[in-house]
Amino acid sequence: MKKVLILICVMSAFANISFASMGAYDAGSLNREYVRDMRMHEMQTRERNKAAIVQKENAVEKRLSNVPVSAEIKKISFDGNEALSSEALLKVVESNIGTIANEQRVVNMRNLLLKYYQSNGYYSVIVFPDITKLSSGELLFYIKEGGKNSITVE
Repeated sequence: MKKVLILICVMSAFANISFASMGAYDAGSLNREYVRDMRMHEMQTRERNKAAIVQKENAVEKRLSNVPVSAEIKKISFDGNEALSSEALLKVVESNIGTIANEQRVVNMRNLLLKYYQSNGYYSVIVFPDITKLSSGELLFYIKEGGKNSITVE
């Protein structure tokens, strides 16, 4: 029995030595490691977000590069308009004929057409420009008119 007790004491002494060599962890060191891991995670997340933003910016630049930089607007035409005449729509945007096309100008013309339709009771209209023919000087607006909306008060 004595031999067994001596063996247990010797084994526990070796176990304490091996555990002691692993290092003692207190609450402060565990907290520092947790904070370090959290900061590392935040840094990696920030880097991924930056990469996603750069990728989106590149996609926007690529899309905007489709608009010819030095294309002069010589003609504006419309497709899909039935309720309002092409002549009436042309009066809304004709001041842009002869100007150099850029994204802001095309978006402004689209917005003017939308407001004109809405002022005439067409609130669900969709207007989108076709810039594929812009290099030849023609700007085409596709129009999908919804039903005319009206409000009646009884």
